[in-house]
Amino acid sequence: MRKKWLYVLVALQVLILIGIAATHYMTLKFGEQVVLKTEPIDPRDIFYGDYVTLNYDISTLSLDLLQDEGIDEREMVYVLLQKSGEVHEASSVHSQKPKVENGEIVLNGKVRWVDDYSDILMIDYGIERFYVEEGTGKVLEDERPDKIVVRVAPWGNVVIEELLSTER
Repeated sequence: MRKKWLYVLVALQVLILIGIAATHYMTLKFGEQVVLKTEPIDPRDIFYGDYVTLNYDISTLSLDLLQDEGIDEREMVYVLLQKSGEVHEASSVHSQKPKVENGEIVLNGKVRWVDDYSDILMIDYGIERFYVEEGTGKVLEDERPDKIVVRVAPWGNVVIEELLSTER
């Protein structure tokens, strides 16, 4: 009987890993392509290697974009993005998923903090770190990529596709 439960637990773990990989692949395959403005900072982590920390223009928003009252820290929000030139910019922030029209895209985020004094809302999207091949973090820092291409799936998953430099 114990052997049977062991097989079930191992199979369950394998299924979870396959599900994570499948979600990532499906986001890249079916997700809407979005280009965002960013400013990278290049740190290093002894456990994970080189990565680029990304600050997005859509991470620091004015409270004027907030459509609902009473948004608190660590609360999930939905940021409505509209294309402006070649990049997407935030047009509004909602506590409930808004209806999408005319090429708008909804990005899920979590409120990092709200500053009523300066009317600023800081939001994390789960794509603030981009891991790169060992030894290439310094090269990325020197290139200073200022845009990033992400894929946003209809179910809300976001995957970073590539970093773009103005020189490209």
